[in-house]
Amino acid sequence: MATTTDLPKPAPIREYERIDDARFQEIRKARQPAVLRGLGSDWPAVHASRQGDCELVDYLKGFPAGSRPGAILGPPEIEGRFFYTDD
Repeated sequence: MATTTDLPKPAPIREYERIDDARFQEIRKARQPAVLRGLGSDWPAVHASRQGDCELVDYLKGFPAGSRPGAILGPPEIEGRFFYTDD
């Protein structure tokens, strides 16, 4: 049975910034994992979240009831880490 030390080191993932549509199409055609830095920085939800938690919640509540985005909530003690089991 393999342990985490037996696993190969993961390959680095290319990172991109300032993505326009043409550049996105090039990245997409490469069919490789990629990190798109800052892609959502102008999104309304990101702007609201930078103002605070309450502002983000108010933004999400502004959607009509049938089209509100889903959310996963967890208690503070999990520190933002969701797992299938407690261990």
